[in-house]
Amino acid sequence: MLIEIINCNDFDDNNKIIAINNLLSCARQGKHLILADKNFYREILKSNNFGTIEKMVANKLLENIREFRDISKILSLKVLVDFSSIEEPINSCFEGYNIINLSYKYFMDTSSIELSNILCEDSLDYEMYKIIGRYYKFKKNTNLNIDFKVIHGGGTRIKREFENSKSSNSLCLCLLDNDKKHPMSPKGGTICLFSEEDFKLKKTVKALDIEVHEVESLIPIEILDEIIGEYEPVTRKSHLLLIKLLTREERVKFYLDHKKGLKVNDVFCFDQNGMFWTPLIKSITSNFCLTSGRCNCTDPCTIIIGYGNNLLEKTLPYLQKKSSNKIEENLKYLKSYWDSIGSELLNWGCCYDKIRC
Repeated sequence: MLIEIINCNDFDDNNKIIAINNLLSCARQGKHLILADKNFYREILKSNNFGTIEKMVANKLLENIREFRDISKILSLKVLVDFSSIEEPINSCFEGYNIINLSYKYFMDTSSIELSNILCEDSLDYEMYKIIGRYYKFKKNTNLNIDFKVIHGGGTRIKREFENSKSSNSLCLCLLDNDKKHPMSPKGGTICLFSEEDFKLKKTVKALDIEVHEVESLIPIEILDEIIGEYEPVTRKSHLLLIKLLTREERVKFYLDHKKGLKVNDVFCFDQNGMFWTPLIKSITSNFCLTSGRCNCTDPCTIIIGYGNNLLEKTLPYLQKKSSNKIEENLKYLKSYWDSIGSELLNWGCCYDKIRC
């Protein structure tokens, strides 16, 4: 994350020296992007209270000031470390930035200079978010790195981990799918554990609704085209039906359960929220049960066969091999979703190369 240091005029106070050393160590280890004015670094270089390594880091950061200020323009979130303040974390907005205001005392603890936390629902989710982050870096033409400390929080555990981060004032971005199966249906699953306030910047944490049913919804259809050869013929035929549906309505991609698929009885259930699935499916295929309004078949009728619980595991290698340029060509109607997530990943996880001393 971008950490900007202000109002540091005392380089003899022991507590402030500890905080400065920790922030310099953070920059040396490439865990955050540290920015301060020239006088801050020059005072460190003149002082006898800092060691050789700390001065080498300060000198390198001094050389990089112009570059870091230019880089910071693509961000919309930063930590502001005020060395004249001893207040608890508060939030503000200024000059296009959402700001986490922290006292220098926050950085007296070495745990405060660790990477920002990213909290995901599943162990593979972060691998998908890393690809989205790589694409977004390409789009913004930046040489910043994106890195996080990953916390997995399946089921109700994710809310507990989020609250732990909040109470400990740890920097934490939490990513949640919304489990919506229909444009008008309520959100479901884990996201219901979170309040409306959780989706706003609250001290040092924020939850983000990725605004699709599941992480698999973010996989471009062209990538599914590449892996479909690994499936049975009946699933390949079903895949073609999904492509037809998407030519009629792109939102199908946002609400379909890609792992489980879609059955006729699902359509009846979901469309109690309003007609969405029924007219779309009727427009491209015929199904007696769908037309009659009920399905009593021994094996319930399936409209789209699911790709299985290991779908993300299968597609990740294909996405990891693709260049960000090629991925961008494939995004189409997913582009705004990737951009929104990518922006948050860059804001919360941006860091720079390690400084060699």
